[in-house]
Amino acid sequence: MVELGFLFLIITGSYAYSLKFWKKNQFRFSEFTSRYLKYLHYFTFVLSLSFVFIDYSLRGIWTSRIVIIISIFIGIFYNLIAQKSVLNKVEKYYFAFLSFFPILFFGLVLIPMICFIIVVSLIGQLFNPVDKIYYEDNKLRIQSSFVGVMAPPRIKVYKKFGIFEKQYKNQNLNFEDIDSIKVDYKNDTANLYIWYDYNENPSTPEEFKIKL
Repeated sequence: MVELGFLFLIITGSYAYSLKFWKKNQFRFSEFTSRYLKYLHYFTFVLSLSFVFIDYSLRGIWTSRIVIIISIFIGIFYNLIAQKSVLNKVEKYYFAFLSFFPILFFGLVLIPMICFIIVVSLIGQLFNPVDKIYYEDNKLRIQSSFVGVMAPPRIKVYKKFGIFEKQYKNQNLNFEDIDSIKVDYKNDTANLYIWYDYNENPSTPEEFKIKL
């Protein structure tokens, strides 16, 4: 953790130092492109918030994360590459704040333990979404996912609906250390058969039912 914290400090310091040079940069996109980038940021930002609040995401492991990453990068670098003439007063403050956001975010590693854990966990969840995929078809995906530096990977089940997917949450569905999985479907129900090596009888699977 010490090495990782030192790396974050180097990145933060380098970014902060380079800001004054980047602001003198003469290159800027055209007003048309600048306006397009502004609205693309707003669109991806609203879409990213919807992933959190309505608990749906775009289908695929990386699809929603790419949307979030696009929103973050446009927001951070907008003032350095776009024409500010397309911004109103509020937008100028908004994008100015976003350009300094990496310094504030990575600066949290200076606060011992809890903030460092939060920073590393958020980055890990964004850039390391899957540890292992146990099963996937056109209706379900069962995977282990990184959730934080202080916790083991967590098993997650996603139900797919067209271009969207939704995490299936059920307190009774809390399995770990999976050896293998079999899934079959009956009407609108998925029957999961899960084998664990540590069971008293490893050849007998545990059964779960998921309503589709």
